[in-house]
Amino acid sequence: MNKLYAKGEPEWTELKKHLFDVVHLAHLFLKYLPNLESLTNLEDEINDIAILSALFHDMGKACSGFQKQLKSNKKWGYRHEIISVSILDGLEYKHKDIISRVILSHHKDFQYFTKNFSSLDEERDDIIGNIFGIEKSDENEDIERFNKELKSIDIEFLNSIQDILNHLYDEHYLNNRYNYTPKLSKQHPVKEYIIPFSNENSFPEILLRGLLIASDHFASAGIKEIPFIDYKYFSFLDRFKLREHQLKSKESKGNSILIAPTGSGKTESSIAWAKKYFKTGETTHLFYILPFTASINSMYERFSDIFGIENTGLLHSKALNSLIQIHNENEKITIEDAKTIKEQSKKLLFPIIISTPWQLIQYFFSIKFYETGLLLMSDALFIVDEIHCYDAKSMGMFLGMIHYISKKLGSNIFIMSATIPKVLREKIENSFLSKPNLIKVDKKILSKQCRHKINIISGSIKDYTEEIKNKIKSGKRIIVVANSIKSAINIFEKFENVENKVLIHGKFIAKDRAEKEKLVKDRELLVGTQAIEVSLDIDYDEMYTEPAPLDALLQRFGRVNRKGEKGISDIFVLSNIDDATKFIYDQHITEKTIETLRGIDLLSEDIVEPLIDKVYNKLNDNYEKIFNETYNSFIEMTDLIKAYKWDDEAKDKFHKLFDGIEVIPYSFYDTCSNLIDQNRFMEISNYTITISNKQFYKYKDIIHREEFKRGLSYYFIDMKYQSDLGLIETTKNDPLFM
Repeated sequence: MNKLYAKGEPEWTELKKHLFDVVHLAHLFLKYLPNLESLTNLEDEINDIAILSALFHDMGKACSGFQKQLKSNKKWGYRHEIISVSILDGLEYKHKDIISRVILSHHKDFQYFTKNFSSLDEERDDIIGNIFGIEKSDENEDIERFNKELKSIDIEFLNSIQDILNHLYDEHYLNNRYNYTPKLSKQHPVKEYIIPFSNENSFPEILLRGLLIASDHFASAGIKEIPFIDYKYFSFLDRFKLREHQLKSKESKGNSILIAPTGSGKTESSIAWAKKYFKTGETTHLFYILPFTASINSMYERFSDIFGIENTGLLHSKALNSLIQIHNENEKITIEDAKTIKEQSKKLLFPIIISTPWQLIQYFFSIKFYETGLLLMSDALFIVDEIHCYDAKSMGMFLGMIHYISKKLGSNIFIMSATIPKVLREKIENSFLSKPNLIKVDKKILSKQCRHKINIISGSIKDYTEEIKNKIKSGKRIIVVANSIKSAINIFEKFENVENKVLIHGKFIAKDRAEKEKLVKDRELLVGTQAIEVSLDIDYDEMYTEPAPLDALLQRFGRVNRKGEKGISDIFVLSNIDDATKFIYDQHITEKTIETLRGIDLLSEDIVEPLIDKVYNKLNDNYEKIFNETYNSFIEMTDLIKAYKWDDEAKDKFHKLFDGIEVIPYSFYDTCSNLIDQNRFMEISNYTITISNKQFYKYKDIIHREEFKRGLSYYFIDMKYQSDLGLIETTKNDPLFM
């Protein structure tokens, strides 16, 4: 037999080797997803359908035309998937129709085939003929080309298929023996399997298609194994004496909600919940979801230390930059390693992935290869942290996703927060098919936990600068929280004589922001915006903060006396609600928060939940309207997910739903140009700042797209930038800084 190849230069992969590689990965995925059988309702058949799909998927490459294409780089002009299905016709198997559809669609969706082989659709041609008064188009051209390609298949290869099937049975890849006769289908596969296909009840084929696509892609990328996490990694929990709520989490089976104070070990609770699923083999992979990049990076560091870099993925829009910064500090990995982690994270190929919800939600928009995303989310565990941080639209989509993955994908979800109002918790509970377990810290324990004394004060932060300076001189470490970037910068500049200070907000370039997040633990003064509410593992002595809704304030308070080891710490909350605060927060809720806190002296943890429910006794009408519209639309959209159909515009549609355009201050133009000249363009993300679509439109006159070599282009903003202050406001009441 002549050597047949699946891929040409530079690796020249032999066809049989590629087929065996894909079969092996499909076999591993079936182990990786132990409940796939029950999800697809194919019972004992799922294994052999998956393995046979993997084996036959590229057999069409045995055509002489494809082999000539590899050697000459001249396009063959035909689809190997069509020939693969024709070769499959010689197999005796009752589910040959499913395998045929999966193979036909492993590169293109059905819309491609119905468009490019339209002459085979007799019903369509009859309709066109009736409308326009023309004769039915001739299908002979498609059939003639099909028959021509069939005649060019390597006969020796066909004769070897029975031996391959026997080998796969002997090696326990296949559960059953199969007979194969070297014959080819006389019926065109598009006409036989695609045109008459109905999408009703096609969910199992979504997962099967995802399994073949994932196996094929990973084999082509040289990935030979799927990492499984060793149960021994969970033994770190044995070093802790678990608290009551952590023990309840450990024992909780199924979907669960944990409400516990900041610093009470919620992360350990969630891992204790997950541990039993890994122990019993009910799952092999876990997604840990957080809303913000900084908190994701922090959790990634923690998990990669516990479970190993080789088992932990990072998934957000600036993951590569974060990976380089995180690991370069400890010299654990190279830049090339960071690129590999990023790419494998995008493929969801880690037992543990720390991610934003948006990286996962996009798969429900039927983007190209969405099936691999749904496949690898099936049977998974989802730990959802800081769920209170989402706006109405985001919450609607997120809970829509939770509804789908718990209903259709067999996934289990653990949601946790220090602050979930009852009205929001009810929406979360309603997104599950059955009511989740609710875990709370015992009130008697909470009543003994008191870290903060609340002081409502008038005026503005500037009225207290001298007081704050004196406290710093006495050895106290102070946090000041402003609601706008403009206010934070103005406050920060009033402490010019305090040397050991840092400013944190959302308009620093990525490189500077990362450096500042490293500094926050040992500063005398931290001035920040809402950016300090989550993720930063810091512990200061006192706080001065501008007013905000109660849930936001409670997150801020959690950065002071975090572990309760400092006795009672003072929190000073301003009562004056300025224009910037009204622009950012619901004025009624903010006023209600201040009114509620006026009656509080010592904030013990047992009164936090009643206070939250008092402030949020109902969701405002606008939130309710946006949430319901988004949630219901998302549910409708997931009901319309169809097998073998991609939405070519879905990715753009999805990204337009969210604010986020990266710009670079013009002061870094030369730096970026030099990086591109040195082929270090991946490092340009160090100099980006994310602004919203509204902000982009507002500043369109000073934002320009600059073109570089290699077809690269970036948006640059003509606005002053300082590494200590970030982007500097240029106009009065500038929305970029509110």
